[in-house]
Amino acid sequence: MRKKLDWVPDTSLPAGKGATVQHFIASDGLNTLEIDTAPWGDGKLTVNGKTRAQVENEATEQSAFRDLEGIAENAAEE
Repeated sequence: MRKKLDWVPDTSLPAGKGATVQHFIASDGLNTLEIDTAPWGDGKLTVNGKTRAQVENEATEQSAFRDLEGIAENAAEE
């Protein structure tokens, strides 16, 4: 069973159509996970300050987030 993480948007950054980067934070108890996504479909997953995965040229920012979220949730199971 996949562990569902509770991703919280970083509200200190600009959001909406003109924003260049969206930042989301989650915790699995021991680790702090962060996802940064860009409107052009790039994204990065960071765990405890270290980059663990990156995606490029996804169709949308949401696609990049979903892919990275899946990687994070699979890692949280281990």
